[in-house]
Amino acid sequence: MRRVSALAISSVGVVHGIRTQRGDRSAILNDRADAEEFTVLFKEGTKRTEIDAWCGGQCSLLGHPDEGGLAFASVSGRERVEALMAKRSLAVDLVEVDEMDYMIPDEVVDEVQPMSPPSWA
Repeated sequence: MRRVSALAISSVGVVHGIRTQRGDRSAILNDRADAEEFTVLFKEGTKRTEIDAWCGGQCSLLGHPDEGGLAFASVSGRERVEALMAKRSLAVDLVEVDEMDYMIPDEVVDEVQPMSPPSWA
């Protein structure tokens, strides 16, 4: 389940300490105080040149949406992502903490017991 919280202040909101415009979908999902790696997803139709312009050389990894890839950027450092988010780009769809996701482990059954016949048989 994703967590996101916001405290609205007039027409500007504060989401996990980052100022955003009210209604802005660029709130940081799954935020933690110790988070230092972030993934920024851009809206469908965003071009690589727009991502380059938004990053201004501050992103460590960029997607290739013009070649059929995902429109995203990786940003290292909370101060850096906060500065980039301050640009309030309409192309940004969401920002989330880049963290490891784990599969739900399979249930391990030691031994399968044969079913006993019903008591009425």
